[in-house]
Amino acid sequence: MQEALATNIDLPRSYGATCNEPEVPHGRGVRQPFSNSDMGEKKLEREPYKISIIIPIYNGGENIAAAFASVTRQTIGFERLEVIFADDASTDGSGAIIDGLAARHPNVKALHCGENSGYAGRPRNAGMQAATAPYLMFLDQDDRYYPGACEQLWTAGEADGCDVVAGYYSIHDRAGRVIAAKSGLYTAYGAFRIESADEMPEVMKFRVGLWTKLYRTQTIRTNGIRFVEDTPAEDLVFFTELAMVMRGFRYIDAPIVQYALRNAADPSLTYRMDVPNARAVAGAFAAAYEVLRRHGRTDLYPHLAEGTTKFYMDMLLDNDLSSTRATADYVEALDFIFRKAHEYRVFDGSGSAEVLTALACREEYELAALFLREIQSLCKQSRRYEDLHNKLKYSRILKVIGKLRGWELD
Repeated sequence: MQEALATNIDLPRSYGATCNEPEVPHGRGVRQPFSNSDMGEKKLEREPYKISIIIPIYNGGENIAAAFASVTRQTIGFERLEVIFADDASTDGSGAIIDGLAARHPNVKALHCGENSGYAGRPRNAGMQAATAPYLMFLDQDDRYYPGACEQLWTAGEADGCDVVAGYYSIHDRAGRVIAAKSGLYTAYGAFRIESADEMPEVMKFRVGLWTKLYRTQTIRTNGIRFVEDTPAEDLVFFTELAMVMRGFRYIDAPIVQYALRNAADPSLTYRMDVPNARAVAGAFAAAYEVLRRHGRTDLYPHLAEGTTKFYMDMLLDNDLSSTRATADYVEALDFIFRKAHEYRVFDGSGSAEVLTALACREEYELAALFLREIQSLCKQSRRYEDLHNKLKYSRILKVIGKLRGWELD
């Protein structure tokens, strides 16, 4: 297999940076510190915090109160938690909200970014830098912890010294109704403990759900692990770096987070169907691959990337972009992801996806777009692109393409 990175993929900013920098990178080519509305001002006689919870904020509005309330209800004891809000230059008054919380609660810190970065990596890095507890957890502003989340993860981490302890998340709509009591990946697993990825390569799939896990602070700082900045999929590189050095990963099969689905009018960055976002996601995958290559573990890439690669395939099938050209541009932006999917046979047995990745490898992006649009037409009734009926149709399409182009697909 090819070990070299594609030369046309730019690694995200801050890749390879350390946690020990005195300032948080800010803006393009400019370094400005996050300001902290209460760090160093409160002196309280207390037991050391058990967990630092980092919550990146951007225009969080009323969601902030609900997320914070789920932290205050933790059975481990709110006073044993250090809560660090990191505001990415909100414009809706969210900064004032977290300042108010910091003023009222001695265990709350409010960090402020002078300029919006657009993604969660930079505020999370600022939060990690400010954290004082031996463990870290993360929470997004529109999600909620289950009451026992912190206690269950902390107890498991203390019991056997694992660097990472994970649970699962449920999926809810904006009205709080349960869509899935247990998210897809986690339904296939019961509780387990491993020492490293060598013991169980598919642990790389557990990079999904950054906020379902407890992380040992010392391991992260000793190894200089940070989030890449100014890019989506920042958690991908973070988890890959950590998986290469962690000693002990435990899955406790307990609910940790209530994940809120966003509506179509306000999609999360993961669901944004535009070329710059897709190119940035591909860059994050290239950075994660580089981490694996550096550690001599590119064999783990299929486990790391399979779920997300299939996710983007579904996104392409489910979204009718404005034109064939727009679809071709989107496929080209995801070129690295599709090339690696073809190289590692991620889609073996799925005719349509194998064709698409092979076309991407040959830089036949417009032909790939035409193929995708044909698949969308075939799927209008069944909505299942992998059923036998459609596979037969895809096989015929493939033969036509091969005949027209004069080549055979691997």
